[in-house]
Amino acid sequence: MAPGGDDRAAEGTGAGAGTAPPGRWVTRTVLGIVLATFLSDFGHEACTAVLPFFIARAGLGAAALGWIEGVADLFVSLSKLAGGYVGH
Repeated sequence: MAPGGDDRAAEGTGAGAGTAPPGRWVTRTVLGIVLATFLSDFGHEACTAVLPFFIARAGLGAAALGWIEGVADLFVSLSKLAGGYVGH
Protein backbone atom coordinates (compact mmCIF):
# COMPACT_ATOMS: atom_id res chain seq x y z
CA MET A 1 0.00 0.00 0.00
CA ALA A 2 1.30 3.46 -0.88
CA PRO A 3 1.87 6.12 1.75
CA GLY A 4 -1.37 7.85 2.64
CA GLY A 5 -3.50 4.72 2.23
CA ASP A 6 -4.01 5.01 -1.55
CA ASP A 7 -3.02 1.70 -3.11
CA ARG A 8 -3.73 2.86 -6.69
CA ALA A 9 -0.29 4.51 -6.89
CA ALA A 10 1.39 1.31 -5.72
CA GLU A 11 -0.40 -0.73 -8.42
CA GLY A 12 0.39 1.73 -11.18
CA THR A 13 -3.27 2.44 -11.93
CA GLY A 14 -3.39 6.05 -10.77
CA ALA A 15 -4.27 9.05 -12.92
CA GLY A 16 -0.77 9.24 -14.38
CA ALA A 17 -0.59 5.57 -15.41
CA GLY A 18 -2.40 6.15 -18.75
CA THR A 19 -5.16 3.59 -18.20
CA ALA A 20 -8.83 4.02 -18.96
CA PRO A 21 -11.42 4.25 -16.20
CA PRO A 22 -12.77 0.86 -15.14
CA GLY A 23 -15.34 -0.50 -17.58
CA ARG A 24 -14.38 1.86 -20.40
CA TRP A 25 -12.07 0.31 -22.98
CA VAL A 26 -13.16 2.36 -26.01
CA THR A 27 -10.76 5.23 -25.59
CA ARG A 28 -9.68 7.90 -28.09
CA THR A 29 -6.61 5.81 -28.85
CA VAL A 30 -8.68 2.73 -29.68
CA LEU A 31 -10.99 4.80 -31.89
CA GLY A 32 -7.98 6.31 -33.66
CA ILE A 33 -6.49 2.90 -34.37
CA VAL A 34 -9.84 1.57 -35.61
CA LEU A 35 -10.30 4.57 -37.90
CA ALA A 36 -6.76 4.33 -39.29
CA THR A 37 -7.17 0.59 -39.92
CA PHE A 38 -10.53 1.08 -41.61
CA LEU A 39 -9.23 3.82 -43.91
CA SER A 40 -6.13 1.80 -44.77
CA ASP A 41 -8.18 -1.29 -45.63
CA PHE A 42 -10.70 0.77 -47.59
CA GLY A 43 -7.96 2.43 -49.63
CA HIS A 44 -6.26 -0.87 -50.38
CA GLU A 45 -9.46 -2.61 -51.39
CA ALA A 46 -10.58 0.34 -53.54
CA CYS A 47 -7.29 0.33 -55.46
CA THR A 48 -7.37 -3.43 -55.86
CA ALA A 49 -10.91 -3.31 -57.21
CA VAL A 50 -10.22 -0.48 -59.68
CA LEU A 51 -6.80 -1.60 -60.96
CA PRO A 52 -8.04 -4.13 -63.58
CA PHE A 53 -10.40 -1.51 -65.05
CA PHE A 54 -7.61 1.06 -65.17
CA ILE A 55 -5.26 -1.37 -66.92
CA ALA A 56 -7.96 -2.31 -69.45
CA ARG A 57 -8.72 1.37 -70.08
CA ALA A 58 -5.01 2.01 -70.70
CA GLY A 59 -5.11 -0.66 -73.42
CA LEU A 60 -3.02 -3.20 -71.55
CA GLY A 61 -3.99 -6.82 -71.14
CA ALA A 62 -4.00 -9.39 -68.41
CA ALA A 63 -0.23 -9.83 -68.77
CA ALA A 64 0.29 -6.27 -67.48
CA LEU A 65 -1.76 -7.06 -64.38
CA GLY A 66 0.29 -10.21 -63.91
CA TRP A 67 3.53 -8.23 -64.13
CA ILE A 68 2.27 -5.68 -61.61
CA GLU A 69 1.24 -8.40 -59.18
CA GLY A 70 4.53 -10.25 -59.73
CA VAL A 71 6.62 -7.15 -59.02
CA ALA A 72 4.55 -6.44 -55.93
CA ASP A 73 5.11 -10.01 -54.70
CA LEU A 74 8.83 -9.64 -55.40
CA PHE A 75 9.07 -6.53 -53.24
CA VAL A 76 7.08 -8.17 -50.44
CA SER A 77 9.39 -11.19 -50.52
CA LEU A 78 12.52 -9.03 -50.55
CA SER A 79 11.25 -7.01 -47.60
CA LYS A 80 10.55 -10.23 -45.68
CA LEU A 81 14.02 -11.48 -46.52
CA ALA A 82 15.61 -8.23 -45.34
CA GLY A 83 13.47 -8.22 -42.20
CA GLY A 84 14.48 -11.77 -41.39
CA TYR A 85 18.15 -10.90 -41.86
CA VAL A 86 17.86 -7.84 -39.62
CA GLY A 87 15.82 -9.73 -37.01
CA HIS A 88 18.41 -12.47 -36.54
